[in-house]
Amino acid sequence: MTSTAPAVILASTSPARARLLKNALIPFQVQPSSVDEESELARHIEVHGKPSSADEALFLATLKAEAVASETAGALVIGCDSVFEVEGVSYGKPYTIDETVRRWSLMSGKTGILHTGQVVIDTRTNSHRSSRIVSTEVRFANVTPEEALAYAQTGEPLQCAGAFTLDGRGSTFVAGIRGDANAVIGISTAALRDQFLELGYSVPLLTL
Repeated sequence: MTSTAPAVILASTSPARARLLKNALIPFQVQPSSVDEESELARHIEVHGKPSSADEALFLATLKAEAVASETAGALVIGCDSVFEVEGVSYGKPYTIDETVRRWSLMSGKTGILHTGQVVIDTRTNSHRSSRIVSTEVRFANVTPEEALAYAQTGEPLQCAGAFTLDGRGSTFVAGIRGDANAVIGISTAALRDQFLELGYSVPLLTL
């Protein structure tokens, strides 16, 4: 194991991801990437075809981590992205109230999979990296159109993959999960520990 602790940079402004890292006592700084996700994904699809939902999450997480890693040195850079899959169709952030309500008309009473891509790049060791995809099954209760509209109007789900949160109002619509709850919220700290170890760092060391 490496004897000195590197800085940790989260390439995301997600409050949920930041909260999970704080709860795990991992000190970090926030440095969001400037990646245009929609344009980069469209370019990727044009060249390589549409990726699976899991591969899409990892592709976008990689772009974010690489963008920030190219601007920094001496740190571990964490890039994350989540894509929700229902009946084989990928869904990212809904952005609007109308789209959120439409999503819930498709998701109500069904089970989907939340794919979280996590990439850690070590800029101290020639940009060595560790990549993970954490997939968690999420089962929804039956949600009425009125409930979906009221939820959308709170603004909470507009910037969330799958148009729901597990750590907020959206939790009332989640009937059960199978897998890593933290990954659904934003980042799997269990997988992150393994990624740090893979790169030669321990989580206790990072908290010193």
